[in-house]
Amino acid sequence: MTFRGSISSKQGTKMKNSMRAPFQHLLAVTALLSLAACGGGGGGGGTAPLSPGGGTGTTPGTSSQTLGSYCKPLFTALTPGTTWNVVLQDASNAGSTTTMDVSVGNLTNQAGYAVYPVNLVQTDSTTSTSGVTTTVRNATAYNYPSALDQVTQYGDIVTTTTTITPTGGTPQSTSTNESDVYSPTAFIDNSYALVAGGSILQTSSYIQTVTGTGASNVFDVSTTVKFVDVESIKVPAGTYLTCRVDTTTAFTGLNITTTSTEYALVGAGVPVKTVSDAGTVMEATSVKVNGVPK
Repeated sequence: MTFRGSISSKQGTKMKNSMRAPFQHLLAVTALLSLAACGGGGGGGGTAPLSPGGGTGTTPGTSSQTLGSYCKPLFTALTPGTTWNVVLQDASNAGSTTTMDVSVGNLTNQAGYAVYPVNLVQTDSTTSTSGVTTTVRNATAYNYPSALDQVTQYGDIVTTTTTITPTGGTPQSTSTNESDVYSPTAFIDNSYALVAGGSILQTSSYIQTVTGTGASNVFDVSTTVKFVDVESIKVPAGTYLTCRVDTTTAFTGLNITTTSTEYALVGAGVPVKTVSDAGTVMEATSVKVNGVPK
């Protein structure tokens, strides 16, 4: 998975982008990350019990093994030096692409906590007859593997630059800098403990502050994550065995709910396909883990 929701951000509205939940898996899609327009979300404030799911067989997708055992993203193993790169393309629009470069830094201290910085550079580009729109998001999340199939996350910082280049015109760029901090302290993601067919509801509050303006907002988020199955899928980059994860994110009191489906590469957790609630399908055209093509 990625920073959940991060890939779908370019399909979101301006309002949704302003409420980008801190990326939790690398997918805000799922990431991610974002993960991004109303993606990510949830966890920490309260956690419903894991609902039963999966079986006891040995066939992938029916086993009682956890999502973490199959598809825990390499970055959540938090091994410094880990890298991966994915290029995704809109299945219905070849001019719309997303490139994600991820790396894990050395153990450091953030706000008094020992954490591993997870760095994401995500480039969204859309080309049309009117010109090219490019959004580059530089993000760093601060995570720690607090238990088996559990990752504690302390927040993130994000710089986003959007450049619009009209056909035959002059490029115009705008930038924002923001930080997301969980309230009261951290987000504890227990979704990797799910087995096939299982789901979990996680809630949280986070404070999003826009650097330089002093403006800040508090968002309450409720997210349901379901580990559907292990599935074989075919995308332009190849045929992969993946974990399918469905996510529903709701912003309490704002009447905004988003859904997404992510297919993460078994053994690496790298997103190779995502489907947004608007029906946009992003498929991998290139996948590399630690510099090695997959």
